[in-house]
Amino acid sequence: MLRYVGICNRAIEGAAVRFPFSAIIASLRNVENLHVRVQICGEDRIDYVGLCLSQGYVSISPITPEHSTAWSVPRSTLQDTIDRAVFYSGHPEHLNWEWVLGVLDQPALSLHGKVEEQAPQA
Repeated sequence: MLRYVGICNRAIEGAAVRFPFSAIIASLRNVENLHVRVQICGEDRIDYVGLCLSQGYVSISPITPEHSTAWSVPRSTLQDTIDRAVFYSGHPEHLNWEWVLGVLDQPALSLHGKVEEQAPQA
């Protein structure tokens, strides 16, 4: 997973000045401590790891109660990314960013990765 995270970070850095990624990456730099629990599915076992997106960088983090959102990904997808690291580092559009988008799309989640209080419906 460490190699996968490195590829994501190289892709973010390399695309930071290219349109349309520059605008997307600029918004990711505002995200603080977005924690996601990743379920890595293999043929014979399932592993879990925590990912954290903070200030535009991805890191591995211990799984805590903050990791309320899960992203399920086949081990083969991660392995393909690692095997083709040069390609994916230069083409962030081909990386699987579902784990970030799924969390940011939740209506009660702010860009700071924290659930905001919502006014009760009248």
